[in-house]
Amino acid sequence: MDVLSDLLNSVHISGSVLFHAEFGDPFAYGSPNSEQYASMLVPQARRLMIFHLVLEGTCLARCAEGATVEVQAGDIIMLPRGDALVLADDQNTPTVPIFTCLPPFPWTAAPDLRLGGEGPRTRLICGFLYADEAILQTLTNDLPPLLVLDTHSVLPRIRAMRDYVLDELRAGRPGGASLVNRLAEILFVEVLRHALTEGEHTTLRAALRDPVVGRALRAVHDDPARAWTIEEMARAAASSRSLLAERFHGLVGCPPIEYLTRWRMQLAARRLSEGRDSIATVAEDVGYRSEAAFNRAFRRHLGETPAAWRRQRRQAAESAPNG
Repeated sequence: MDVLSDLLNSVHISGSVLFHAEFGDPFAYGSPNSEQYASMLVPQARRLMIFHLVLEGTCLARCAEGATVEVQAGDIIMLPRGDALVLADDQNTPTVPIFTCLPPFPWTAAPDLRLGGEGPRTRLICGFLYADEAILQTLTNDLPPLLVLDTHSVLPRIRAMRDYVLDELRAGRPGGASLVNRLAEILFVEVLRHALTEGEHTTLRAALRDPVVGRALRAVHDDPARAWTIEEMARAAASSRSLLAERFHGLVGCPPIEYLTRWRMQLAARRLSEGRDSIATVAEDVGYRSEAAFNRAFRRHLGETPAAWRRQRRQAAESAPNG
């Protein structure tokens, strides 16, 4: 399996449509950072990933950081870390907090909003996606706060996925809401994969293509439980220790052994959340002969013991969308 597929497979994503909106010019609506409302939608979530499917019209999208981007019908707006966002017809229109226009949580169904003036209409669907941040951060930390994907110029399957979501939303068939949520999860993975492999802003793309770092990453992902040393990693990468350390840190952002530990913790976290194996079995399967050493590493990287992680994530999964 390739490294990117390995990383994507380690992430379990759940999600839901939040609301449908039709804005008339003039309008400017702002949504806060998802940290302010994440736990109301997914217990114990610290933040969410937010997406918008633009169905009709044009508008401006801007985050607190970065330039304002014009979006149009067919575009997908993605906030990988759930940053605050403003959608507006014009940069000079005063911003209204969107949650002041929405009914209070919890919602039994996604609300339909008709807001703004009497001018040209902009229609969109807003939704959220959730994955445990400790597992997802390897993929999203490298991305800009705002991604806008023009589906007219990207892979046909992304356009087809978007159209499938829209068809289910319009049809209102039995079971459609559950299917839309599943499709939104797959759509996010496709957008994420496109951003990571085609985007200019990602160092993961450069790391995977680097002849030395790429070989080291593939070796670690092929056999994470091996008793790796920096010497053995360098040998697998056909490189010297110093060259591997320098290039790995420059492209990945941490030393090779630290990356190995992080990856083992991601694998362990997924196993603990979804499987029934004992902590000792999980520890051995990801490369730890000592359960005590595994517990220390897990707590150092994820902030709690493996047992507490398993208990809390299972509780969260029971109350998460489609959990």
